[in-house]
Amino acid sequence: MLGDGAQEKPYLHVSELVDAMLFLFERGRDRLNYYNIAPEIGATTVRFIAEAVVRAAAPKAAIRYTGGSRGWIGDVPKFSLFHGEIEIIGLVPEVKFQPGR
Repeated sequence: MLGDGAQEKPYLHVSELVDAMLFLFERGRDRLNYYNIAPEIGATTVRFIAEAVVRAAAPKAAIRYTGGSRGWIGDVPKFSLFHGEIEIIGLVPEVKFQPGR
């Protein structure tokens, strides 16, 4: 795995992203607009996702990290998105793929 696995991103499951996009298409206030579709509860580490994939697909596999805080050149190790605009129109993505869930 590129980096140390501690990179944090506001990941959503693809089904949650599609649901949010359809919701915004149907109920958005403006015909043309942009929204940050992000989880309300923050970010998930790359390590968490990798470990979940290993548990589900290849329990005996080992994860090797390349080290460093960045996954690739230009990677931002940690970021979050402001999602207040989608909450105003009534959408709060229900994130199912998070640590502790």
